[in-house]
Amino acid sequence: MSAPLSPKNVYAGLLRLHPPAFRSRFAAEMMLNFEESRPAVGSCPLLVDAVRSLVRQWLLRSGSWKLVLAAAGAALQLLSIAALWFRAP
Repeated sequence: MSAPLSPKNVYAGLLRLHPPAFRSRFAAEMMLNFEESRPAVGSCPLLVDAVRSLVRQWLLRSGSWKLVLAAAGAALQLLSIAALWFRAP
């Protein structure tokens, strides 16, 4: 039995957080890659890659990037207006 916070369990938890379609298609293969690669490269790079994959899948593939981009555009507009408003005469 693995320890609750073993790298393997943390990686499996990160895989469970991926979108369902991605998880059903790639989770088993990613877990196998983790188990095979871990002795050679260690856990940290593989865990970082899983976090990057998680962010990429939820933001880029889900369309949430549009919301992030819209919010960034609105913030830039507000900053531009504030800069003009508070500009010294």
